[in-house]
Amino acid sequence: SGPEALALQERVMDAWLGFARSGEPGHAGLPDWRPYDVQTRLAMELGRRCAPLSVKRSAATAAGTPTSASW
Repeated sequence: SGPEALALQERVMDAWLGFARSGEPGHAGLPDWRPYDVQTRLAMELGRRCAPLSVKRSAATAAGTPTSASW
């Protein structure tokens, strides 16, 4: 709870609303949010820091073995 939590809540709600309206979750309260691409493997980290984040696959996922933590 507190001001940081409320600010994050607003950013996440705005991202969902934008995605529902246009398919684009990015908005003025977030850095540039590019569509996911298997080559760059960037996702958006939402928290105290909101920024693009490199998503790395585990060896099991890379080998095609599904896991509960698969992206």
